[in-house]
Amino acid sequence: MAEAKRLHIKMKLMIAKPLVGIFIWSALANTAQGRATYTAHYIDPVIEKAETYLGVHYEYGGSSYSGIDCSGLICESFKSVGIYLPRNSRGQADYWEGEDVYSISELQRGDLIFFRSGYGSGIRHVGQVTSVYGEVTFIHSSSDRGCVAKDKLQGKWKWRFVKGKRLFETITSNGTTQSSPQEYAPSNNHQVPESSSAQTDLSSPQSSAYIEQANSYTMTRLPGKYPEASRRLLTDQDLSKLDKWQLRVMRNEIFARHGYELHINPMVVSYFQGQDWYKHIQPKTRDSSYVYGFRLSEIERKNIRLIQKYEGR
Repeated sequence: MAEAKRLHIKMKLMIAKPLVGIFIWSALANTAQGRATYTAHYIDPVIEKAETYLGVHYEYGGSSYSGIDCSGLICESFKSVGIYLPRNSRGQADYWEGEDVYSISELQRGDLIFFRSGYGSGIRHVGQVTSVYGEVTFIHSSSDRGCVAKDKLQGKWKWRFVKGKRLFETITSNGTTQSSPQEYAPSNNHQVPESSSAQTDLSSPQSSAYIEQANSYTMTRLPGKYPEASRRLLTDQDLSKLDKWQLRVMRNEIFARHGYELHINPMVVSYFQGQDWYKHIQPKTRDSSYVYGFRLSEIERKNIRLIQKYEGR
C-alpha cells in the first residue's frame, strides 16, 4: 500500500513539473514581450541621430564618430533621447521591453531589425527601419559596406532577416497610435489639419474651440515655474545648470499648459496636482500625441528636444 502511494505521488509530480514550467515560461514571455513602451514621438529624433553617423567608418566595438559598429549605432541613437539599450545585437533582440515583429509587411519606421549572418546562425546584426514606403529601408553600420549606410530590405538582407522589435507605439494607417504614451515626446512631423471641425464642445481634445482656449490661456498667462520654455527658444545656458528633476518639470509644464493630463509617473503627477494653475486647466486630455502634434508651437517642440538632450546627459 505504501509503495502504491509513493508511486501515485511520483506520477502527480511528473505531471505537475512540466505544467509549472509552462506557467513560468508563459509568465516570463508575457513580461518580456509586452506592449511597446516609448511614445512614437521618439522615432524621429532617434533616427535623426543615427543619420548623423552616415558614412562613419565601421569599427567592431566602436561607439563614436571615429568608428562604430551596428549595435553601437543603435545604442548611441537611443541614448541621445535617454533610452539605454543592451550593447550587443543579441541583447537588443532579447530586450525585455517592446514586442517582436516577424512579418516584414508589419514593420514600421523606428522598429529595430535583426539579421543572422548565415545558414542557421543566431542574430549577429541590427539596424533600424527608416522608411516603409515602397520597400523597407533601414540604417545600419555594416561591415560589408565598411561604414554606416542605408539599405533596402531586399536580396541578402531579406534572406537574412530574423525579426523586428517595436519599442515605440504602433502607428496606425491614419497616423494615430495604439498604446498609452509616456509623459514625454521629443519630436514629431505631424501637421495641423488643413481644415478643422467647427465643433464647440470643449470636452473634445480635438475641438478647435478647445485649442483656441488653450492657446489663449498659455500665451497670455504662461503659468508654471518655467514659462520661458513656451515663450522663446531655450539655450544651453538656460539648461546647463538644471538637474534632471527640474528639466522634467520644465518639459512637462509645456504639455500641461496645453491641457495634457499628467497621469503616469507618480512623482510628476503629485507635483502637478499641487500646482494651482494646473488644477484650473479644464478639461484635460491624456492624448500627448495630439497635444504635441496640434497644440504645441514650433518653439515649444524645439525646446522639448533640447531639454531631452540635457535629460540624457
